[in-house]
Amino acid sequence: MKIRYPVDRKKTHITQGYSWRHKAIDIAPLDKGEGLPIYAVEDFAWDRVVQSNSRWIGYGNHIILKHRDGWTTLYAHLLSMKYKEGWKTGKAGDIIGYMGGKRGKPGSGKSTGVHVHFEMKSYGRPVNPMNYFIT
Repeated sequence: MKIRYPVDRKKTHITQGYSWRHKAIDIAPLDKGEGLPIYAVEDFAWDRVVQSNSRWIGYGNHIILKHRDGWTTLYAHLLSMKYKEGWKTGKAGDIIGYMGGKRGKPGSGKSTGVHVHFEMKSYGRPVNPMNYFIT
């Protein structure tokens, strides 16, 4: 499966890569500000949308999307989410939320700064998203 990048590449950089202890990539804005759009990487069905007031624990505000053939993606530490009650599906490139994660802000979860934590799984097994992005 080849997927689009979840943010505007020209306005962001990777601050933490995929590893044995960090099964995701963290992508931060170059200007350090909140609010950059987060895009669905592929056509999807909404799986889980979690609004959280957590300032210090877990993912904070996050979304999990289901894709074809057993793939799922998770987008965490969101400032806000663009989900509306009753929505079932969406397309690659749809805006699903906005980058957050400012330390200590409600909804940030366990975050050290503004970024999106992006995870990708195949049938529940974590994979390195860098191997799947369209160049």
